[in-house]
Amino acid sequence: MTTNFKGDGKTILKTVSGSAVVGGAPFIAGNLLAVYASDAAVGAKVAAHIQGAHTLPAVSADVIAQGEKVKFDHTGLNVRAAAFAGTTGDLIGCGVCLVAKGSGETTVTILLTPGVATVQ
Repeated sequence: MTTNFKGDGKTILKTVSGSAVVGGAPFIAGNLLAVYASDAAVGAKVAAHIQGAHTLPAVSADVIAQGEKVKFDHTGLNVRAAAFAGTTGDLIGCGVCLVAKGSGETTVTILLTPGVATVQ
């Protein structure tokens, strides 16, 4: 194996600051949408997924079609439909909806798409 290989690129390490984190919670890391792999205390290093399918919080009023690109609302910490106007700091194109989400549903399953998102 080469000495410059550092892993499969499916996770990143994050040092927790501010307050403890809960596994499964999404967050923005630069142009990436990441999902904590486990609970962690302040100061701890924790793995976070940047690839794969994840069921994440969503706004109940949004309707998101299967295959639709999604946004991530940095203030509400939830996935939004592509039509969501958003605000500065939101992440655009960070994932694709895998299972259509209807009005009234509070979660959505998306495929994280690292390397293509932009910050609004």
